[in-house]
This record gives sequence, C-alpha cells and structure tokens, in this order.
Amino acid sequence: MSAEPPIWLSDPADAGLAPSDVPSAEPIRVPDRLTERARGVPVVDDGEPLAPVEGVLDVHRVYAKLPFRDMPPQVLLRRSVLDRLVAARDALPAPFSLTVIDGWRSRRFQAELLEHYSARHESVDGFVSDPDDEVLLPPHVAGAAIDLTLTHRGRPLALGTDFDALVPESAVNWFETSSQESVDDELARRLRRLLAGALLGAGFSLLPEEWWHWSFGDQRWAAFYGARHARYGLTSP
Repeated sequence: MSAEPPIWLSDPADAGLAPSDVPSAEPIRVPDRLTERARGVPVVDDGEPLAPVEGVLDVHRVYAKLPFRDMPPQVLLRRSVLDRLVAARDALPAPFSLTVIDGWRSRRFQAELLEHYSARHESVDGFVSDPDDEVLLPPHVAGAAIDLTLTHRGRPLALGTDFDALVPESAVNWFETSSQESVDDELARRLRRLLAGALLGAGFSLLPEEWWHWSFGDQRWAAFYGARHARYGLTSP
C-alpha cells in the first residue's frame, strides 16, 4: 500500500540554491540504538506549560491541507522547547531561518495520524508513534517534539525528501552514508548539516529516521545526552 503525499515543501534547487550557497557544517552523527536506549528512560514531568508558537516563530501547518478531525487549533510546545528553537533560529546565517510544521499533539490526533499513514504504507515503524505506548511515550504528546525545516528567504525547503516521506532517504544521516554524489545529494547533505548544527547547538536531540523531527526533554533526548530522566511526559493545554 502506498499513496503519493501532497507536495508540502520546495525543492532547494527550484528555490535557486546550490551547494556553494550553504555554509559548511559538521557531519551528522547518529548514536547507536538511540530509540532502544530511550525505552528504558523514566519520565519525571516538571510541569512546564505549553506555549503558542505562532507569533514567535514562523509556522507552516501542512496537516491543515488534509481532512483531519482532531488536529490542534494552534501549534504548541513546552516553553523551554520554544525558547531553544528561537536560539537555533538565531544561530542560522541569513537568509536561512526555521519554520515549524507541527508540535504538541493530543493522543487522539496521534492516533488519527497513525491511522492515516498505516492505511497508505505497509509499515510505519520508526515514523509514526503508537499513541498508547506507555514505555516510549510519543514525544509529540509530551510537547517535547517539533517537526520543522529550514527556510531560505522565507521558502520552506525539502531537505532531500519532502516532509513525512516514509522512505529510507528521510533518515537524518542518509546523505552522510549514501555513496551517491550528485549535486542534489550534496545540497541535501549541506542543508541537513546546517539544520542539525543549529538544533544540536541549542540542545536538541534527533530522531534517526526523520530529518525533520527534533526534540528536547523527552526520552530520546535523555538517552541522547545521558540524562537520568526525561523532563516531559503526557500533557495538554
């Protein structure tokens, strides 16, 4: 089962970008067994509230193009996540910036996304979390995770794949390990490194399977940085 998703983000080459337009950054390194190690991390929620993203950062709500019933009416994140995103954005060289695609989800919306993508793909393992998983809490329902991308002169960019492309090429370090060396591959590699450098510098953790998904304060973040526990558990506005 498969279906062509909507085209949500701009191809960087169509936006007039070449590899030489993207500043050099460090290669992306993915820790071994990050998700497996995250499953053993306890959660101690610190009670930090959710805060609206609109008005603070640019927002590009692609899910609004689909007929979801339970999508939150606005993009929300834990306050510290939002503050760190601002720091990551400010670390990027002009004319690059960030746009947020998705943030906090209710369990009902997480379930709706799981149903939507499971109907269109043979497997969603590693891409769409089970909303009822109590051992590895979906990071979006904790308000800890964001889906986002780079913008160039305000234009949201596809970094080697479109957003929510459930394919191997979406892995955050795909272009670090791929043997292909086309101009498009080099451009995608440089853009992913630029995004990763800004977010890692602000204290975020990556998700190995998705270049667009980053988090702070959840179980993967704790496993990534060696924290004793995650800061954020299930929450709501």
